[in-house]
Amino acid sequence: MPELVTVSSVEMLVSLRTTINDLFERGKFAEIVQSIGMHSILMEPEHMIGDQDSLYHLVLNLVKKKIQREDPKRYSAWLIAFPALLSRIVEEGQVISDDAAQSVMVSRLTSFGPFTSLDEFYFWALDDRRLPLDQIIRYIDRTTEMHR
Repeated sequence: MPELVTVSSVEMLVSLRTTINDLFERGKFAEIVQSIGMHSILMEPEHMIGDQDSLYHLVLNLVKKKIQREDPKRYSAWLIAFPALLSRIVEEGQVISDDAAQSVMVSRLTSFGPFTSLDEFYFWALDDRRLPLDQIIRYIDRTTEMHR
């Protein structure tokens, strides 16, 4: 069951960053998106885009740090291999989360070719909410499993 995200935890950018770190450590990805969305509603419009961008970059950096902590010697090699690993998942028809996500990934690969980096995949998937954050993390996790 999703946790309740309170306004007081997302109102100030500093406390929101702390909240995001805590939620990430507990694997509460829907709550991270909810927190960023609530913060955006409370912000002045001229700050909203910049704040969202910096907060989603924070989440991406948390993902990278987690993977690097788990296997520091292989991190660089995995990061370089990420585009090929992700393409392999799509080409083999692996269903990581659901058929809809697989369809979105096949469509992207067919139309534009492989992603060039983890960052490109992450921000493409977030754009227009093509994939929810928890599904993005599942794809990333699967590539780390394949690289072991």
